[in-house]
Amino acid sequence: MNTSGFEIRPDDLTGPEIVQLLTEHLRSLAEVTPQESRHALNLDELRKPGITFWSAWQGHQVVGCGALKELNAEHGEIKSMRTASAHLRKGIASVLLEHIIAEAKRRGYRRLSLETGAMPYFEPAHRLYSKFGFTACPPFADYIHDPNSVFMTHELEHHRNEMKIRYYQVDAFTARLFSGNPAGVCVLERWLPDDVLQGIAAENNLAETAFFTPDRDHYHLRWFTPVVEVDLCGHATLATAHVLFSELGYTGKDIRFHTRSGWVSAQRRGELIELDFPSRPPVPCAPPAELLRGLGRQPREVLKSRDFFAVYGSQEDVAALTPDMALIARLDVLGVIVTAPGKDADFVSRFFAPRAGIPEDPVTGSAHSTLIPFWAERLGKTELFARQISPRGGELHCRHLGERVGIAGRAVIYSRAELEIPLT
Repeated sequence: MNTSGFEIRPDDLTGPEIVQLLTEHLRSLAEVTPQESRHALNLDELRKPGITFWSAWQGHQVVGCGALKELNAEHGEIKSMRTASAHLRKGIASVLLEHIIAEAKRRGYRRLSLETGAMPYFEPAHRLYSKFGFTACPPFADYIHDPNSVFMTHELEHHRNEMKIRYYQVDAFTARLFSGNPAGVCVLERWLPDDVLQGIAAENNLAETAFFTPDRDHYHLRWFTPVVEVDLCGHATLATAHVLFSELGYTGKDIRFHTRSGWVSAQRRGELIELDFPSRPPVPCAPPAELLRGLGRQPREVLKSRDFFAVYGSQEDVAALTPDMALIARLDVLGVIVTAPGKDADFVSRFFAPRAGIPEDPVTGSAHSTLIPFWAERLGKTELFARQISPRGGELHCRHLGERVGIAGRAVIYSRAELEIPLT
């Protein structure tokens, strides 16, 4: 966000500039406030879940900061408001406060409160908050009455009408629009109820919609098809990493995600983004009759991991399949992988998941958690190039890493939008 020449951005509290500003903040409060009346949060406390921290920048200089702590679904608290001493009386605090109030309204809070000092040192803060509609109130949350503290609150208008969510649609595992696998990416600062997440995914009607929230040095990531939440998704993870790197200014080397399948990560590798995923080797199994009838063509081998895994003799065999989706949907698995040696790739594949609302997935990163260990062993190589030969098609650069696999590809933004989600 850029307002009045100041850029306000989420901050992970690792940069030396913000550490120095917060150190200055705590030192100045210690000089005027008795220890028993100090409620300012240190760096470790500000990194806890439920607190969102922003820094304000002018060029390459940090000029202020502020935080929003969620007390409950309807009540937020302002924390760590600070203007750098060299930039006082430039309107920075007002810009930060406007940003925090707007975010509180976007989250649907009914009330926004704060604690500040009662001494003359804090009078400019009292005037600022009063100007924005804050009035004195009794102690809230876990605070108790303290003659050195002033408590203020602001009843927010238009509460809980809607939440605005930054949204991107990304074509993953491709460098060209209208190919690869489209994924929705929703940028959240806190989780919404699962039925709302599922409703957004159903409305998007894409193979997957990813939702992520920040948490200290990593992100929490979840994936939904139009009808169900899944435990692992490659193309929507690639899309999320692409948004963080190219749209949201993430400058670290690696992005770590905590998911239902444990830790996964993404890192830049030249022009590619490589995902670090768990390896899920398939094991031979007896094929169910519904699988063979549903595929309509006898595979050479059938194996199973998360999904059924059918091996054919040639790329042409895989391309010619026209599965009976009603029969495939009866299988008690997420989907069916079909694969064969490729002509201009080490292997090719397709993925059918009608049970999850996806008759054929254009490009399936998570399926390569199974494809990579299988073909690495079959071909005797650890680096492979793969194509998924759905109508949209996609390209994947693969590495077999033992208990992990590397799945790399490109991505391109198709659209940027803001979702308006009604809240009740």
